[in-house]
Amino acid sequence: MTVYDVAVVGTGPAGATAARELALQGISVALIEKDRLPRHKVCGGGITWRARTLLDFEIEPVVRSECHTALMSLAKSGATFKSTHERPIVSMVMRADFDRLLVEKATCAGAELIEGCRVDGAEFHDDEVLLQTSLGPVRAGFVIAADGATSTMARLAGWERLEQLIPALELELPVATSEYKRFEDCARFDFDMPANGYGWVFPKGDHLGVGIGGFGPGERKTDLKKELRSYLDKLKLSLPQDQQMHGYVIPLMPRKSGFVRRRVFLVGDAAGLADPMSAEGIWAAILSGRMAAEALVKGGLDSAMSSEHYERSLAGTLLPELEAGRKLARLFYSSQTLRKWLLKHYGQRMTEKVADIFMGSASYSDYADAFMRKLKLK
Repeated sequence: MTVYDVAVVGTGPAGATAARELALQGISVALIEKDRLPRHKVCGGGITWRARTLLDFEIEPVVRSECHTALMSLAKSGATFKSTHERPIVSMVMRADFDRLLVEKATCAGAELIEGCRVDGAEFHDDEVLLQTSLGPVRAGFVIAADGATSTMARLAGWERLEQLIPALELELPVATSEYKRFEDCARFDFDMPANGYGWVFPKGDHLGVGIGGFGPGERKTDLKKELRSYLDKLKLSLPQDQQMHGYVIPLMPRKSGFVRRRVFLVGDAAGLADPMSAEGIWAAILSGRMAAEALVKGGLDSAMSSEHYERSLAGTLLPELEAGRKLARLFYSSQTLRKWLLKHYGQRMTEKVADIFMGSASYSDYADAFMRKLKLK
């Protein structure tokens, strides 16, 4: 049986990035995926510029369209705000294509892809982890858990369920060319669809990605299918009778009990690292995947040193940024009345700032405290 230095469970942006970074350093890596690639992945499919700049290779071959304008609106009042940049604020992809590209980069670097391999159990030892999979046992010195918000690997290692999982529903909607032109070149976000969340429209070359997500405490009880149909009606878009809708959850609260235990490192959604304001998760997925790989390399594959390095890296950069975003999200999604007031008085400025954050030229950390002081909330 082959013994790998690291087994990466999950082939999304976090897992594929970690696998590639490790393989480039000569570390033996098994990249484990429960499905066969390419596989459909439920996701908005928007790659922000700040996420794109984390990659040292081009993604143009899988980009369906590029949005240079971000639009934010208050659905019920119709108030609309726009921000435009020379570079694309968001590049639209189908996750099946994007993930396959990242996996190809990882395997070209030397990672071994094991497809159709479901992790069912694990034994944790002082010097290795033995994974029980549908294809037989896999041994590795460490595991990087990149298997999403409902991570099996996190559960096996003893973590509890993530605290804040918000529901989302999306569909890939075929439309006529005339309809598509109404939405092209613009990443659109309509707030209060549902009541404490937003709807989005992402143009993807030959169709539109349309979805909704609920951020408020009661949104898990919301009939998202009904809300999505209402949103489509508002957009004057028709829903084909046989059109599939896909539901998923997004983690908006990082784990409070740490990100490493029993030689398992959590990254991306498995760690709860999605943006609490926008629910975008690919930037943090790529960044945390790279951080985990760097920690193992710099720690010399020593458990204590690598763990400490990863926890310290997260605490020094990514976690403070997410906490700053959480301050704004708590304010913004707390009530429709307050949100309406905020957008009435600060809508254009907020849209420009969110676009700057997506571009990587600003951060929540820069903006949150100053904005709170302006509102005299701090």
